[in-house]
Amino acid sequence: MDNRGTAESSSFLPSSGQILAKAAAAEGLLPLRLYVGAIGGWLLAGLGLSVLAGSLSHGWRVTWWMSLLILAFSIGGSIITARANNWPTAALGFVVTSSALGLLVGPFTARFTSASVTQVVMLTAVATVGLSTLGILIPRSLAGWGSYLFGGLLVVIGGQLLGGVLSLFGVRVNFGWLDWFAAILFTLYIVYDWNRGMRLRPTMHAAVAVASTIFVDVINLFVRLLLIFGNRH
Repeated sequence: MDNRGTAESSSFLPSSGQILAKAAAAEGLLPLRLYVGAIGGWLLAGLGLSVLAGSLSHGWRVTWWMSLLILAFSIGGSIITARANNWPTAALGFVVTSSALGLLVGPFTARFTSASVTQVVMLTAVATVGLSTLGILIPRSLAGWGSYLFGGLLVVIGGQLLGGVLSLFGVRVNFGWLDWFAAILFTLYIVYDWNRGMRLRPTMHAAVAVASTIFVDVINLFVRLLLIFGNRH
């Protein structure tokens, strides 16, 4: 029996790999490398936008109500990104968040010398690349870190609030340890959020959302490192 006709006809049938690839494309799934690249690209875009916003607000004298208003916009952008049903809406929220945080960071960096800001930017960049690589390559899930990291975040927020209340009564307390604690906390958050992002469905929507959370980690790490190593004017 001649099987050549059967073999030739079967060559025109899609393989299982082709079927899965088409199904993934129909669902908007990205290849893994493209997904990782999308997260990195959105992260760089957010950081670039925050630098631009910070350069505009560098000379501002920010009052407490302005800080609260800008912070509200930042939180609102994060909520939009988290609740968006599609990636363009999530990207819009990310733009709001990165712009708002950039406006806040600009006047903050103005308190430090340009040389020390540049050094801390370089340190943050190197740390972010290394921590991101670690978060991508760790094979097991780090979901168990979540509750501990959140507890650490509450400690940082509580310490800052306590320091603010004590300052109202003229009590000055050295919370330098809190900056070190927060710096370590956000280095762990970068690893954790990358690791968590690698376990989501690889869509553009997920890439924007993951980049948004890592962006907040990086900004907080930069601020804490600047408080630790920066030289004030």
